[in-house]
Amino acid sequence: MKPTPVILLVLMAVLGMAAAQGSCVPGTHYQEDCNTCFCSETGVGVCTLKLCHTRGKRETPCEPNSTWMDDCNRCRCANGVGVCTKKACPVVLHDVAEAEAECQGEGRWMKACNWCRCVKGKGVCTRRGCPSDLTLFDGTPDCEGTASWKDNCNTCHCSDGRAVCTAKLCLSNDQRIQE
Repeated sequence: MKPTPVILLVLMAVLGMAAAQGSCVPGTHYQEDCNTCFCSETGVGVCTLKLCHTRGKRETPCEPNSTWMDDCNRCRCANGVGVCTKKACPVVLHDVAEAEAECQGEGRWMKACNWCRCVKGKGVCTRRGCPSDLTLFDGTPDCEGTASWKDNCNTCHCSDGRAVCTAKLCLSNDQRIQE
């Protein structure tokens, strides 16, 4: 059955409202700028992290090939136009007491698959949806030499015995958005 324009409009409105409220309808897909997102079972959007063209030029022209940080997003100048990643920047953890206990100085640490750091004495972390089968590095080498490989839609390479991989959201054939 081919979706009718009315159904598509309703779906787009629901997804737009969900994205604006910071939550989404579990199992749905949506776009944020040039990134494709999937809503997890818990209502948290997990998106690809592609560089998207900013909506307009920077107030001052950027120097070709220059890079800068915009909050937690990395930007670069391409043909006089700034392009930036569109990551969700760190927010205060739900369990602030635990983060404060870990928060000492200006260091960074991992909590599941998210990076945390100290900001004004409080722990703040990224809020990526973490795979349920995540295993943390235990000191045993993952790989050797300069090996590189594909892991679903992600690219990995070996660095000092550890696998370093991109963190793209990989959709199964069933999950891909039909155009």
